Amino acid sequence: MVRALRDSLSNFPLWIDADGLCSLTQRDMFFRLEDFYLERIEQPFPADDLVGHAMLQESLRTPIALDQSITGPARLEQAIDLVSARQVRLNPQRLGGITPTLALADACQKANPHLKCLLGVNQQTSIGLHASLALAAAGVCTGPVDFVPLDPACGDLAGCFTPVRNAAGGAEISAAEFACPSPAPSRVSLERFLMAQAMLA
Repeated sequence: MVRALRDSLSNFPLWIDADGLCSLTQRDMFFRLEDFYLERIEQPFPADDLVGHAMLQESLRTPIALDQSITGPARLEQAIDLVSARQVRLNPQRLGGITPTLALADACQKANPHLKCLLGVNQQTSIGLHASLALAAAGVCTGPVDFVPLDPACGDLAGCFTPVRNAAGGAEISAAEFACPSPAPSRVSLERFLMAQAMLA
């Protein structure tokens, strides 16, 4: 499959995600993947196998990106010490929100400026999705950001709004995008409005 994609998309950036389903016994397969000049190989081994990732990364030109392995500061520190990867994918939902994600992105850059941070965004509620977009707009990650279409998330817990980068380089959201509830709103619409307002506080 990778060969077919590379043959038809010769100059297009490609990467694969093994989702932790491989093992070090399949190292030869990863060696063969070097021929396709992938941008990265994401989470080849189970999340706890940081040593196996380090052994594979040492023998590959292609960067390994850790995803499920990065669950908090301690795991990130272990991965950096072992040189388990050259990229890490920070997932705000797994890490506990915006503040922990910012802290880990900062720790990455302080520990190794060449360690590329990617931002993961899962399909979720609109509030969670927009928190992830705010992180992306803040520019804390040095690599690609996952994109999830906004339309499916609109209207579940908050209205549609899109953070944008402001003149100072941070994220900015316009409160004008939120219309006040109707004069006699339902309890559900009022809760949605208050949660949306809290996002801007």
